[in-house]
Amino acid sequence: MEGDKVYLSELEVYQLASDVINSISDDLNRTIYSKLGGKLSISWRENISFNASAQILNKLSEAPNHRITINYGLVKELYRDVVQYHEFAENINYQPAILSLLNSISEMPMLPECFNKKDSINNMFMASLTFIFFHEVGHLMQQHGRVRANFLGHFSDDLTINECEVNASAQLTGKQAAISHTTELAADFSAITRCIFELLRHFSDEKVVGKNHRGIPFLGAVQLFVSGVSCLFYRFRGFESSHLETVPHGSHPFPLVRLELNLPHIYEMLSFPVIDEIVGHGLDRKQLVELVSRAAYSGAYFWLVRSGDRSKGIPENYLFKGILNSDESKEYTGCIIQTWDEIEGLIDSYNLDELPFSKISFTDQIRELIKS
Repeated sequence: MEGDKVYLSELEVYQLASDVINSISDDLNRTIYSKLGGKLSISWRENISFNASAQILNKLSEAPNHRITINYGLVKELYRDVVQYHEFAENINYQPAILSLLNSISEMPMLPECFNKKDSINNMFMASLTFIFFHEVGHLMQQHGRVRANFLGHFSDDLTINECEVNASAQLTGKQAAISHTTELAADFSAITRCIFELLRHFSDEKVVGKNHRGIPFLGAVQLFVSGVSCLFYRFRGFESSHLETVPHGSHPFPLVRLELNLPHIYEMLSFPVIDEIVGHGLDRKQLVELVSRAAYSGAYFWLVRSGDRSKGIPENYLFKGILNSDESKEYTGCIIQTWDEIEGLIDSYNLDELPFSKISFTDQIRELIKS
């Protein structure tokens, strides 16, 4: 029966992606761009590569004219990743060592029980796609393309940031790499904030979830969102994910770094009392950390299994342990903080975003611990 169909056809996947992105971009045009006399346009590209890009088309003195381009290949592969993740989760009992490690964090189900399989797949797909889109929006709101060009003295009319074609920029070193990594992490931070607010808006809508038990589907959606983001980060750098670096190179940070710096932002936001007041999730900070950590580890283990070669076990630096727990991570993070301090003033002068908690920051405590 049609109503029992779990998986979407390729055309249905593209249609769902288009509906999600168009809805969000319409909202951004109405609430942000129209007030600035500008516009955000969406372009879909018939390309099989897993890539998206953000482009600034206007001069600094002109109203913002921004374009986000998304490859159909990204949409297709992203949906396939999510389907395969669900297959991994459903068969986790065949991975007893991994299940034991995950249960040592929290014994919550691999997949939220509040959604059927079709809704679970669609929700994870939409959350992952939304993160990618909001990541590009973060680049545009803070005008990272202009920051990179201006700060490095490479003035160009082509202010485009390609998101996932990291191999093409593998030659970046020194200050170029440091600024590229730092602005990627800043875009991550902005995207996390927007995604949490979007989940909160959706699951506080009584038309969607009713008046009662809003906290359960909200937490289920958060679990899928975090697992989706974890899968994305590991996909972006392939199976180089166990590498640690003391200084940035290439265009994008390694997955480990992105998770180390973004997971605390997720559970910090979820810990805001106002969020519990709105959706009534009822979890304390410790439980939120466990939920987020377990979901992120699940995504990491999925990519490890997917790589197909585990003859040597889990690579030493494949999983996150805290940025302060290795000299390499501390040195790398120190470089990111130093670079952020150098470019923050320029970003503030360009920033079009008034959304709270959308700009990355580093506490005095972190700064002191990194120095020590």
